[in-house]
Amino acid sequence: THYRELASALSGVPGFLGQILAVKEEEPSYLAISRYADLAAAERGLVTVAAHPLREKLAVSDGSLADVARYAIRSASPGSGVFEGRPGGFLSLTIRNAEPGRADELADDLDIIFGELSVIPGFVGHTVGFHESLPEQACALAAWTRRESFARSLPEGRIHDVELYRRVV
Repeated sequence: THYRELASALSGVPGFLGQILAVKEEEPSYLAISRYADLAAAERGLVTVAAHPLREKLAVSDGSLADVARYAIRSASPGSGVFEGRPGGFLSLTIRNAEPGRADELADDLDIIFGELSVIPGFVGHTVGFHESLPEQACALAAWTRRESFARSLPEGRIHDVELYRRVV
C-alpha cells in the first residue's frame, strides 16, 4: 500500500515514466526502481519522495532514504524488458566498479555478457546504467521469466555478487 501511494504521488511528476517494485525473497528487502525521462525529472522525483508523508516509513534509522542512487542508462536491450516485465517475473541486479578511467571498457564487457545471456530461454532483457556521482560504477539489471533461467546464467566460481528479486509490480 505504501508503494501504491508513493507511485500515485510520483505519477504527477513531469518526466516520470514508471516504477518497479521487487522483493528479495531470502531476506525480505525491497528494491524500488523509478524510471524518468531525464536527470532533471529524476531530481523532481527525488524531491517529491523527500517531501512525501511516507518518507519516514521509507527511511532508515538516521532519517535518510535507504540506498538512493541515481544511474543514467548507458545501454539496454531492444525494448528493455526490465521495465516492461510483469509481476511474478524476476530481476537480477549487480553493481560493478571499473578501474578509474575504464568505465567504457566495463560498459563494453557488460554488453558482451548480456549478449551471451540473451540466448538463455527466459532472459527478457537488460539495462545498464552508470552512477551519476561515481562514473566508474555500473548498475546492471536483467529481467527473467523464471528463477531457473537466472540460475543458468551464473558462471561457476563467480566473482561478482548478483542479487535476485521477484517482481511485485
